[in-house]
Parts: sequence; C-alpha cells; structure tokens
Amino acid sequence: MAVSRPRRKLIVVASRAVFGLIAADVDEYERGALWKHLRRECTRLLWTGELCGHGVRILRVSSEANDRSE
Repeated sequence: MAVSRPRRKLIVVASRAVFGLIAADVDEYERGALWKHLRRECTRLLWTGELCGHGVRILRVSSEANDRSE
C-alpha cells in the first residue's frame, strides 16, 4: 500500500480486517492505530453496494472531523 500527500482527498481501499488490527509489535501497533483513527473519522456513508462479489462501503470524513482539522 502507498500513500502520498493528497491536496484534495485521500482514497483508501482496505479490508475491514485492517481496521481491527491489534499487534504486539510497536511499529505494527502504530500502523494499526492509524487505520483505526482513520476509520473513526470516516463516518459519513456515501455509497454501499457490491463489486466483483464483495460488499463495498464508501465512507468520507464526517464534517465534525473536518472542523477539528481546520
């Protein structure tokens, strides 16, 4: 997975299992904490459906999280 510095939006494609990650290794734990923080902030559902036989939900950062980051 790669992430760059987005100017307008960040699109993340990940399994739901990524957001439940809790690791014993400190570095892995910090990466897991980042995913969990991202999941907490993305609460506004934009679309839900199926793609290639997989359930898909598209979420965006809630307006409250946007207000905190400004």
